[in-house]
Amino acid sequence: MSDVSPADTPSLIYARGREAVSDVVRSLDSAALAAPVAACPGWTVHDVVAHLTGVATDAVNGVGPGHPIAPTMVEWTSRHVDDRRAQATTVVLREWERSASQLEVMLAKDDSPMPAVVMDLLCHEQDLRAATGRPGRRDTPGITIGSDLMAQRWASMIRSSRGASISLIDDDADVWAGDAESSVTFRADRFEFFRTTFGRRSRAQAERRLSGTDEPDAYLQHLFVFGPAEHDLAE
Repeated sequence: MSDVSPADTPSLIYARGREAVSDVVRSLDSAALAAPVAACPGWTVHDVVAHLTGVATDAVNGVGPGHPIAPTMVEWTSRHVDDRRAQATTVVLREWERSASQLEVMLAKDDSPMPAVVMDLLCHEQDLRAATGRPGRRDTPGITIGSDLMAQRWASMIRSSRGASISLIDDDADVWAGDAESSVTFRADRFEFFRTTFGRRSRAQAERRLSGTDEPDAYLQHLFVFGPAEHDLAE
């Protein structure tokens, strides 16, 4: 687990993530930028960068799902990609940098522990790293904070719906979230759990990590914020 300090604010986590993604993207040739991203079916590497840029630009302009120009989530995200599809990736990166300079100021004033825009960046950074064969930054303060929050959410939903509990354990069987006394366990480190809960793993992959219950659906129905993935994804 990465150590988390008070200095690891959402604004700083976002800034570091944007810089990391930009560094990876600038190193890619045209073929790599056009490569498909398995975790985002139908999108290329360029498209994911366009989405991240669109999210930042929309955030500083107060545009989100439900806005007249983007009534639904699908229309909102599609607009990010469609509006930038013909632009050079370098141009898109410059737009992201401009918008992020304002967004990071906004995030510094946000009281939530991990705003959705930061979670989105953390997810897509790993999508891009997997698609381009450049793994890294799996043990960062952002992944630690995000996975802990999502684990708390899952445990709370299980408790509310079933009056039951779950223990999240890593590959060394050390408990890192949930109820240490629970007989139901989910074996995954923070990174793997983060990728699973945001739909970057299939239901079958998730079920293989769950033990101690003969009713997996009762637990897994609350696990995925997005997804699950249609097919197994390995990173």
